[in-house]
Amino acid sequence: MIGKFIALYKARNDLSLAKRLASEMIVDGVVERVGAPLIIAKFWMFVGILALTVLILPFLTLGTFTHWTLAIPTLLLGSGIFGIIRLWRGINAGVGHVTELAKTELGNRAATLKISTAVPKRRQTILNKA
Repeated sequence: MIGKFIALYKARNDLSLAKRLASEMIVDGVVERVGAPLIIAKFWMFVGILALTVLILPFLTLGTFTHWTLAIPTLLLGSGIFGIIRLWRGINAGVGHVTELAKTELGNRAATLKISTAVPKRRQTILNKA
């Protein structure tokens, strides 16, 4: 966080740094807005993992104390947990990939912007009146 403040301070004189920071801020803001539904989805995936784990324990106990064939449903439930974890990691990878592409594209577009260093007319009239 302190690094971002230092970068913002340095950007007052460095136009390319200012453009890069602007593109990163825009992309990060959009990702934060999309983040709320992702947090809700990840919460329910966590609840699913927890529920499947709770369901696995009785089958393992039953299979341990009686016959091993009664523990076979744990394979199905365990594959459900595996699938949820794969989905979770895929979502994280997708968000990271999209964020990186958006930052790159926006950075390229920001680099082509021409920013004038002229004083705005309103400010000129204020300066001329003084």
